[in-house]
Amino acid sequence: MARIDRLRRGAAIGVFAALLGVPLGGRPAVAQGGFVIRDIPVEASGPSPMAAREIAHREGFRLAWRRLLEAEAPDQVARLADLPDSELDRLVESFEIDREHVTTTRYSAAMTVIFRPAQVRALLARGGAGPAQIEAVAVFASLAEWTEIRRRLAASPAVSAVELRGLSANAARLGLTLTAGPERAVASLAASGLVLAREPEGWRLSRRAD
Repeated sequence: MARIDRLRRGAAIGVFAALLGVPLGGRPAVAQGGFVIRDIPVEASGPSPMAAREIAHREGFRLAWRRLLEAEAPDQVARLADLPDSELDRLVESFEIDREHVTTTRYSAAMTVIFRPAQVRALLARGGAGPAQIEAVAVFASLAEWTEIRRRLAASPAVSAVELRGLSANAARLGLTLTAGPERAVASLAASGLVLAREPEGWRLSRRAD
């Protein structure tokens, strides 16, 4: 009977998780979130329009990378801000251009740079406090709020993996793998609108009130 009850509870969690779009034992679908750096102004001169564009885009990648580090890993700016071009290229997934203006020798635009989540997390994990695993209870009042918590977790460079360990109507027990320790994760998630707090009974995760 105990085994049947456990199977029933497991099946119930699986059905509820499926309804909420949460893969058991894995992380939610990756969102872009903190890996997208928007509205980077760039301007450069060169012997031709193509040369000026190349110089400006290269500078845009560097400015975007520094902005990401300053927001998500300020203790690693000195170590990682000046990566070689070849390594920075591997971190950039794509980019978008807005307000482009080109002359015979000058180029200006606003860039949006999209970084590769897995590569960025791996690079950040190689420095600082190192990876850590914690268990946290995420609390929410509705399906919409739970969905938003999942989206923001997936978008955070501070969280490399999420494991669903239990689920009820208004709370989820999560195993979180943090790229560089709880202290950095607290600050990074706060920037994403999530509150990760250590309470007497353990870690608690919630959405910050707007």
